[in-house]
Amino acid sequence: MKRIKHSIVARSLRAVFALALIMIWCRPEPGISLSKADLVSPARERFVLVTSDCLLGSGFLTGYQEGGKAEVVTAYHLIRCGQGKEKHQSKSVMVDGVVAEIHGADSTQDLLRLLVPRPHIVSRIPIRTQSILGEPVFTVGSNPHGDRAVIAWGKVLITPPGEVTAKVPVAHGTSGGQLMSAVDGALIGVPVREEFGFTNAVSSTVLVQFLERTRKPF
Repeated sequence: MKRIKHSIVARSLRAVFALALIMIWCRPEPGISLSKADLVSPARERFVLVTSDCLLGSGFLTGYQEGGKAEVVTAYHLIRCGQGKEKHQSKSVMVDGVVAEIHGADSTQDLLRLLVPRPHIVSRIPIRTQSILGEPVFTVGSNPHGDRAVIAWGKVLITPPGEVTAKVPVAHGTSGGQLMSAVDGALIGVPVREEFGFTNAVSSTVLVQFLERTRKPF
């Protein structure tokens, strides 16, 4: 009888402990209140499909114009073809089927800046250079079928220097897309890798520095 009671108590304690962990994980971080505003539609509108001789991936319009052309940010590895001695850069990169010009590339940070003719102008994308652990986020990307503006939801896990790692189950094709805060709709990173259900993104701090280096001064 004592063993049965002990077993029941042990199971109860484990259940309470598991429930506590769930409540801690799901609890919003201090100072965060989820907005009721539609944050997804503007992010979807900025999405572009990036293709090259090598890969298919995602990109986004920043709302910045240069020389009458729209600025697009994506991942550099989308134009990196082959392996080893066969490695080379794609000769052609297209944004939504339109030939784009490369105006900035950083293979180390995995960022690529493109300019492309675009009749439709979007508003400037909000960028926040700080993210909060546990912050709810969503990604806007593609998949191997080339579907547009696929949304996936998750939370920020860690923010090592220059990166943001979030638990978001993204599909191949999301590289170069948007990692957006579900709190205020700001861009906090550019997804470049997916491992074991975790999305690794270049932080928006690194992105801002990259854009400052590669944009043409007025």
